[in-house]
Amino acid sequence: MAQVEWVDRTLGQAAKLLPGERMGWWSSQRYDKRKRMRALVKGAVDDTRTKILLDTGANVNVTSASFAKKLRVREVLDHGRSLEVRSLGSRYRIRQ
Repeated sequence: MAQVEWVDRTLGQAAKLLPGERMGWWSSQRYDKRKRMRALVKGAVDDTRTKILLDTGANVNVTSASFAKKLRVREVLDHGRSLEVRSLGSRYRIRQ
């Protein structure tokens, strides 16, 4: 992962790339509707390795029930709300 350092309060944060990292991955890829282009990175949740989808516009994080069970995440009581999830060309309603 790139290291983050403070540069100036008006500029926010700047990241320095580590050896092997590069910027502009999306711009260097040819867009093809038949090919699913997504930014997956390797990471960990509660010390369990997993792939993480980077979504800079996400308002909510969603995890599958099987992965939450693997992590032993406790269920939130009275969480009977439904959630509509939209992606490019897809639409889902998630209910408990």
